Amino acid sequence: MITLGASSTFGYGNKNEETYPNLLEDLLNAKLQNQPCGEKNVFEVINFGIRHLNSEEIKNLFIAESIGLSPDVVTFYEGYNDSDAESFNSEHLWERKPLYFKLIHVLREKLIVAALVQNLFSGEVALIHATDLSRGKEKTVPMVLSNLDSIRGAAQEVGAEFLVASQQAKSRSVTEQEMRGMTYGEEVEYIRRRLEENGAIVYLEARFLIHNDIMNGLRRWAEGNDLPFIDVIQAMDERRDLLTSWVHLNAEGNAIVAAELGDIIFDRVCGQKGIDAPPQN
Repeated sequence: MITLGASSTFGYGNKNEETYPNLLEDLLNAKLQNQPCGEKNVFEVINFGIRHLNSEEIKNLFIAESIGLSPDVVTFYEGYNDSDAESFNSEHLWERKPLYFKLIHVLREKLIVAALVQNLFSGEVALIHATDLSRGKEKTVPMVLSNLDSIRGAAQEVGAEFLVASQQAKSRSVTEQEMRGMTYGEEVEYIRRRLEENGAIVYLEARFLIHNDIMNGLRRWAEGNDLPFIDVIQAMDERRDLLTSWVHLNAEGNAIVAAELGDIIFDRVCGQKGIDAPPQN
């Protein structure tokens, strides 16, 4: 079995045993105990998460490196990296950025301090308008879904199940105290109200809204292709305190992801499909 994704699959900030692919392997093999389909076989979960990858890069990685492993199950858990500056017409945004930011951008290739400053404050230097968001949605969502089509097609060629999960995230514009009890959907509405009231929002807030558009697209894509959709966003809505950044999770959060994936995967492999043996890869 192969888990596709980026840093939240790789396990940024986690020990290896705390990543959701590692926890998923343990969970699935525990489920096999005393089951007919587990008498001679075990699950092996290979973590193909690499930091910063977007869906197109994940697709290319899967086709180039993963198909040869002949996986029986392939999962996709990503979306945030596709909501970057390219979504909003980066040339258009560049014109709005202040001179000091453009200078830092030039210096970042030579000075580590300049790169650090840009990374820390890049979310605040350009305001995103409703037209930018509309442009981003029209460009990004179809591209992501096209990449999913390619991954699914490649998976089918080797007889692998392909499963897609939503990805929990936050905008970082809501304080930890305000976020207590605030679901992903409620934060989306909060940021939309800010856009309506102010006419524009900062970059990280805009990324959060595009992320939501991508997640909605994933759900529609899965339903349209008669595939199960693992709703990690809903599963984690009561525990968004487990987010350690805009998208990364601590060990407890990763355990929730593993549990949501594990229930569906085990059922399809050893349950409703009637397969006698679980996947070898």
